[in-house]
Amino acid sequence: MSDATYGELLAMGERFVIEAALHSRDRLPNARAAIAASRGHAGVVRALRANLQIFTRLPSVDGEPREQRISDSASELARALNAFGDTGNTDDLPRVGARPQSSDWADAARAIHAAADMLETHLGPERRQRTPDAVLLDEPAARHAIVRRLAEIALTVGTVAMST
Repeated sequence: MSDATYGELLAMGERFVIEAALHSRDRLPNARAAIAASRGHAGVVRALRANLQIFTRLPSVDGEPREQRISDSASELARALNAFGDTGNTDDLPRVGARPQSSDWADAARAIHAAADMLETHLGPERRQRTPDAVLLDEPAARHAIVRRLAEIALTVGTVAMST
């Protein structure tokens, strides 16, 4: 996964979320599997929050009304994810490569959180650009596309939560 892009990591996470959603109606074989699925689901929520926190902390591009709408949308989505309640400490989130247990939810959480970690590597202290690619984070179209994609993933996660 070291050569994966942010978009590829999100796509991977999204595929795992869809797989998990498809299997969410399946009867879990035991309590241990139910607990693992719940932890994985909560991990996806934490990973989505981690991505959104990056966008809510980025400096605004001066004079861009669209930029404010994107920031507002990211903040609103973060508040909606908070409705899931406290899903635990993000330090407990399994990282890519760590495989304490395997489930679609946990795999989705790892991939989506890896995407956030990747974005963080492009930003230095006080959210300053650290790499040439970080300039893309100043593009309103790029921010809009990412927030929209995170919202689509969150919608799937929320739909599963409401139906179980």
